Amino acid sequence: MAENSKIEWTTHTFNPWRGCTKWSPGCANCYAETLSKRNPAVLGEWGPGKPRVLASARMWKQPIKWDITANNTRLLNGEKMLRYQMTSDGDFKAYDTKAKTTIFRPDVWAALPAWRPRVFCASLADWLDDEVPIEWLVRLMALIVATPNLDWLLLTKRIENLRPRMERVLNAIPRTNITLAEASARALAEAWLTTGGSIIHNIWLGTSVENQDCADKRIPVLLSIPAKVRFLSCEPLLGPVDLRKSGGPGTAYKSANAFDGNALFIGEIGGIDFAWSKREMLHWVICGGESGPDARPMHPDWARSLRDQCKAVGVPFLFKQWGEWMPAREEETVSLHSGYCHPEGRGAKWPSPPGLGEYGPRELEARGFAFVARVGKAKAGRLLDGREWNEFPAQP
Repeated sequence: MAENSKIEWTTHTFNPWRGCTKWSPGCANCYAETLSKRNPAVLGEWGPGKPRVLASARMWKQPIKWDITANNTRLLNGEKMLRYQMTSDGDFKAYDTKAKTTIFRPDVWAALPAWRPRVFCASLADWLDDEVPIEWLVRLMALIVATPNLDWLLLTKRIENLRPRMERVLNAIPRTNITLAEASARALAEAWLTTGGSIIHNIWLGTSVENQDCADKRIPVLLSIPAKVRFLSCEPLLGPVDLRKSGGPGTAYKSANAFDGNALFIGEIGGIDFAWSKREMLHWVICGGESGPDARPMHPDWARSLRDQCKAVGVPFLFKQWGEWMPAREEETVSLHSGYCHPEGRGAKWPSPPGLGEYGPRELEARGFAFVARVGKAKAGRLLDGREWNEFPAQP
């Protein structure tokens, strides 16, 4: 849990529970698993059948506090103004980040743009982990509905679990004599399970895509689910990804273009034949390299390709980090940890695949290899071709 998170693309993080099981190549060097070993009783454990740990009652109250703050905050020329008092005349007093007070008439206050904090769920777990007790998921869904002033960024590597988990949610909630929280969770589950269902205004639904195989399997499923914003976290990016050609053999789709919703469907999802429309599209792409002791490097062309694909169709792109490795010139580096990154992400040895010793720098570069050096996350930074990329979907 983190208020005012250091993650570049969110305001806060919320972990309703901790613990998970590795699911795909991006999980190999999971930082949350490493962190959990310090205190498994609090931070959960990793692996099939290992216990997940529910967050404390105090932690569950945090999003309620964030929601109240957001409800009392407006934006004035890009500055946050927090309403804190009503005058005897019925006007509102609000102060900015520098404690400067301004008085607003109610109609002027109401016309100011709302400030909508983004809440990433979850950084130490997967909210669609099927080993989590269904009662915990019901509680999370009720909390999301109860905090309409927060934009919940629900990121998962298990996007294919959404419909089965929602069906379990419905089975777990009785149809009569239910609480308001249970009714809220039921309504959300029904919206997600209904073809053409209503879009929940404060949910941004995302899936992790670390390589083309994950893109092929996960993006078509993501596009089939109603969401205000659909986004991808391509971190750690482990290979080139073409978002215009997801789907293919071994998936339910012959092809799918993540940017325009144009897909040829050749099966069914959850027993429902899905009809594609223009709203089934991607709205945001996050990209980043891996950090940590065993981090794998990211080829700069993989990041550039995602950026260029997004620019071509006007989809916001955020470059989060290079991670431990960054592009370098062989003659300029003195790092003992350097080498050539394969253009397709192949090779059992990182960053220099075996069998390339006979080639010189020019031959390797001509074959698409990129020279990279391990300099650490802080030094590698966030610049892609000389600038930061901090684009977000427009708030309606």
